[in-house]
Amino acid sequence: MHRKIGKIYENKTLDIYLRLGYEKIASSYFSSYGEIDVIVRSKSFELVFIEVKARSEEAFIQGLASISQKKQKRILYTAKKFLQETTVLYQSCRFDVVIVDITTDELFCIQDAFDASPVLD
Repeated sequence: MHRKIGKIYENKTLDIYLRLGYEKIASSYFSSYGEIDVIVRSKSFELVFIEVKARSEEAFIQGLASISQKKQKRILYTAKKFLQETTVLYQSCRFDVVIVDITTDELFCIQDAFDASPVLD
């Protein structure tokens, strides 16, 4: 995703989660494994690792498909590294994917897009 456009939609995604009562923990978290776009925590202390994908209408379906097994593994390892380094309290974790249709500016959230158990094991 083009970095400037990506940052705009990462911020929009964060704004939506904040309005829903989540607390911002981090954005653009980097490790040697990769990047997690947004990390928030719910009132019930669930950490949510969010991958944001911006696509045009024609490529919208490809947004979800672009989260390959390899990409999921990088996100999982990055999340695990974050959890090893953080002092943030949490009860559980989940991984959401937000796909943005840049032609309509609509955001679609897929909660629990993939299994978090490799991070918690």
